[in-house]
Amino acid sequence: MSTPFFSVVIPTKGRSFLVVNAIKSVLRQTFSDFEVIVVDNDDGDATRQAVSRFQDPRFHHCRTGNLSMPANWEHGCNQATGEYLLLLEDKQALRGDALAFLHRLIVKHQPPCIKWQADTLDDTTGATWVEEAGGSGEARFLASEEALRIFLGETASEGWRYLPVGHLSAFSRKLRESILAGPAGALCLPVCPDYTIGVQALAFGEGVLWVDAALVAMSRRHSNGRSVTQKTALGRQFMEELGGPSRLWSRTPIQAPIIPALIYNDYMELQALIGGRLRDFPMDWVNYYVESWCSVIGLDNDGVDVMAELAAFHSALASEPPDRQKQVWETIERRAGKPAKSLRKNRLKRFRRSTGLLALEQRWKNLGRRLTGRRHFERFKNPLEFVVWADAQIPTITSK
Repeated sequence: MSTPFFSVVIPTKGRSFLVVNAIKSVLRQTFSDFEVIVVDNDDGDATRQAVSRFQDPRFHHCRTGNLSMPANWEHGCNQATGEYLLLLEDKQALRGDALAFLHRLIVKHQPPCIKWQADTLDDTTGATWVEEAGGSGEARFLASEEALRIFLGETASEGWRYLPVGHLSAFSRKLRESILAGPAGALCLPVCPDYTIGVQALAFGEGVLWVDAALVAMSRRHSNGRSVTQKTALGRQFMEELGGPSRLWSRTPIQAPIIPALIYNDYMELQALIGGRLRDFPMDWVNYYVESWCSVIGLDNDGVDVMAELAAFHSALASEPPDRQKQVWETIERRAGKPAKSLRKNRLKRFRRSTGLLALEQRWKNLGRRLTGRRHFERFKNPLEFVVWADAQIPTITSK
């Protein structure tokens, strides 16, 4: 049997209601030289039953069970036989021309890895809408050194834009073999496997081809990271599977499950394990504290109880040299406004939430969105519905 050009690996656990649409989005691709592998970590039988309808010879169902998320991702990567590995989350859907578009870029540039953008279906409230990433279609190559510098020193939205995270990237066979031959011996390490594969891609490859185009749509609601920060039962299970909460901050000072802090903790573990190019890019501790603060304030604004996270942040920062503390607060004010003002704004929002005023305001906003015909408001129930619509509007994705 010939080797497929793409291996599309879809890790999933207990989300049979999502994974079917992710599979459909792959099987409807205009480029046909691929295999799609569902790595089913479901302890029950729901996922097996849901995917049994797919009889396409390119489709493979691999049952695991009782693995942590990083271990399940790694198992899926080990099953891949294609020239390029693409990890698709079960909450995502590929644009119909995505693989054809990537194939054209690979033939032209021969990159070790490619990173793209995503449109986001905001389904975290009763109403849904789509946040479109837009993009110029530009494709440009960034050296690993430049991508690492931006990742460690810029805001989350800018710093992580070019990092080839697992669920928005494709990786060549040569790069995967180099990573597996390295000290880690695995692609997807705890705690955040999508980021650890991205950091390793920059550690072992010469760079990343970044494409300013959205090739997938994804649900915001169904996120393990969101479950951790929202303190749900799923989030607690995720942390326990990895050895308990303290595993999430083994090398960094803030002892709280804050997403930026977890990602930077993973980076430090990889830096110690791999060395090499990563030694030339030490942690930017000011940026670490600033991004952690912004994350905590964002959670507070969403109504999450962040008393413990704020205490952990202040405790950690208090142990830093006075000059660093001063620089952190100055940078926070420049990026996010005065800290006291942000906290007051969040307290007012908590009051409005507790009295029912916020819910009333939201209903009025949604009514206004319906009456004004806001783009995509309550139009799509899932990412697949959106990409099918988007494909009809712009059938072929193009790059510059």
